[in-house]
Amino acid sequence: MIYTVGHSNHNIEKFIGLLKANGIESIIELRSVPKSKYSPHFNKPNLTYELSRNGIRYLDMGKYLGGRPDDKTVLNIENKIEEDLIEKKEWYLNSIMRLINLSKESKVAIMCSEENPNNCHRGYIITHTLLKKGEEVSHIRGSGKIQFAQRIPKQMGLAL
Repeated sequence: MIYTVGHSNHNIEKFIGLLKANGIESIIELRSVPKSKYSPHFNKPNLTYELSRNGIRYLDMGKYLGGRPDDKTVLNIENKIEEDLIEKKEWYLNSIMRLINLSKESKVAIMCSEENPNNCHRGYIITHTLLKKGEEVSHIRGSGKIQFAQRIPKQMGLAL
């Protein structure tokens, strides 16, 4: 099982609580730029400190799994990642395999800023790739509820 989570505008205590409630041992950073002007406690230095204080490992994979890739050939005319284009890229597929391997070693959650996975590439790109590879994926929602992942067309990404 691979979990996903968005830090949203939670305070750090609530966010850590969501992780602990689900036994998350490692956070995999998906943000291409791991900082937040609205929630500075989720800037990389602050976040890594708080996670380490709580025994949670942090790994930054935003360069290869982030929503703003260096390789612009995977973007459509709206500058959004296209699933069928990115899944042809070796750098992306290698990162997905690394993520899957990490999930065999510890309980991981991939993290970005968006609370609703249906409005974010972690839900409509990365999750889809993982599901196609036979992995189980669950989204940790801000309410604490778990939403089992399924393929949802990007245009249907509506708030739940």
